Amino acid sequence: MTVLCERLDEGTRNPDDLNLIYDVLSNYRRRQMLQLLGAESNNSATIPDLASTIAAWEIDVDDPDAVSYDDRKSVQSTIYQHHAPKMADAGLVEFDKRTSRLELTDRANRLGLGGDDADVDGSAGDERKWMSSDAAAVTGVLAVAVSVAATATVAGSPTAFVVLATSIVTGVVTWNRSGR
Repeated sequence: MTVLCERLDEGTRNPDDLNLIYDVLSNYRRRQMLQLLGAESNNSATIPDLASTIAAWEIDVDDPDAVSYDDRKSVQSTIYQHHAPKMADAGLVEFDKRTSRLELTDRANRLGLGGDDADVDGSAGDERKWMSSDAAAVTGVLAVAVSVAATATVAGSPTAFVVLATSIVTGVVTWNRSGR
């Protein structure tokens, strides 16, 4: 929050303005739109182009041209009717309804909200999430190994059985949560 506040001009550092920007950034599609617009050489794109790329990401398709009409149209409608006007109200994009074109404003660029290195999609946190889930999975596996070793030495002990069962359940839950 401090970085964003520091980047706002003195004239726009009021709480309502800041809340509006945070409201825009609270939506994943709007963050994707900012990233895509910033990646364009002229910081602008048409809504159909943005919708095709975002729909492809959402349905996990590599080629935006392979997105079905229905999938693209659904994303396109929400961008046109909801997301683009909200972003324009926050002063982050210029929205030309006639041509369905969006362009990043100087304000968005000044705030560092566009482009590949903007991390508006939260991808910088993805590696931390993977590292965290990997660490939890390794911990679960180690717990199972320790439990098996303990069971071998304390054969027939109810405590060893509980420890083993808990370790196995923890490992399975962690594995499932890590998305593997």
